[in-house]
Amino acid sequence: MKRSEINAIISGLKPLIADQSFHLPPFAHWTPEDWRTKGEECREIVDAALGWD
Repeated sequence: MKRSEINAIISGLKPLIADQSFHLPPFAHWTPEDWRTKGEECREIVDAALGWD
């Protein structure tokens, strides 16, 4: 699956997610550039394979 497809799905689901009072973690909204600049700050997320970029 392409990243652009995932982005489109997430964007389309944001209203539903909010209506259900479900919140994605802050890193769900990070751009690839955000991931590159976080450094050790996001090591635990990467090590646990929780990020998708």
